[in-house]
Amino acid sequence: ECAPAQSAALLRAMTGAGLRPGVVFRRDPLYERLRAGQYLALFARLAGDVGRAVGAARAMELEDLLGQKICRLDEGQRRRLSLAREIAKAPGAFFLEEPLSGLREREIGVVLRWLERLEERQTPLICTTGLSRSFYLLPGAHYQLDGQGLQLVERAVRIAKEVGREVATPDEARIMLGMKPRG
Repeated sequence: ECAPAQSAALLRAMTGAGLRPGVVFRRDPLYERLRAGQYLALFARLAGDVGRAVGAARAMELEDLLGQKICRLDEGQRRRLSLAREIAKAPGAFFLEEPLSGLREREIGVVLRWLERLEERQTPLICTTGLSRSFYLLPGAHYQLDGQGLQLVERAVRIAKEVGREVATPDEARIMLGMKPRG
């Protein structure tokens, strides 16, 4: 997770590293006049496999909405459609701006289960949030982003374990990494 203001820089870094991430922005533009199923099929076809549209719709539990015009979908349904579009394109990584915003409780569960499957498959993922300045690159790497750049928090945790301590706060992790504490 990272602050949305960092999105452009992180996205450039991902593409500069050779990744072609599937990208879902918080306010993703959609083709309003298309039906949800047509929309998914279009992007799956552009990616070379129209059959992926079905699996993408299933992953985001959109099967009942495939005949609906996009302009009639609510915010949560549109959000899941944007995620399904990127799933249908089958990228090697994902970059998602605030993936849970605008979702109802059931929809949050759908997206969280999909995110867990990404972790199981070891698919690289960056999710932004306005609530945090840290982010996770799945599988398993947790970084802290600040004015001094990107710092690997696990390194601080490993150092702490070597000296027989727990890292209890972000400031303690910063000190372990040789950085100035914020407070």
